[in-house]
Amino acid sequence: MVKFNKSKKKSGKIQKKDMNDIQKTLSLYQDEDNPNLYNLILLIKPNSRENRLFREGEHFYLNISAPPVKGKANIAIIKFLSAKLKISKSAIRIVRGHTASTKTLILEISNSSIEEVTQKLIK
Repeated sequence: MVKFNKSKKKSGKIQKKDMNDIQKTLSLYQDEDNPNLYNLILLIKPNSRENRLFREGEHFYLNISAPPVKGKANIAIIKFLSAKLKISKSAIRIVRGHTASTKTLILEISNSSIEEVTQKLIK
């Protein structure tokens, strides 16, 4: 779990400098205020042959077959992750990177540890 100094937090939002530090170290971490929320940073490759999620080191990569046009890839990402994690689509939100290849998502998963979530993702 990543912890921040109170001085770096402004109204509960992670500042850009802090987010860059997180991206260098972790791709999945638990929210310190709500243990049911997980932040997932994905590196996306749209227009792939197949939908595939894999991990290299601490980073998660997602090849998605949908094109990055009019939000089709974002919708496909949410559908893919909801099926993979067996949670509802409404429990997944893209909070950063709607038009970028690096996306930050919030996953609402109750009664799971970070190890269980990681295992479900790479399974």
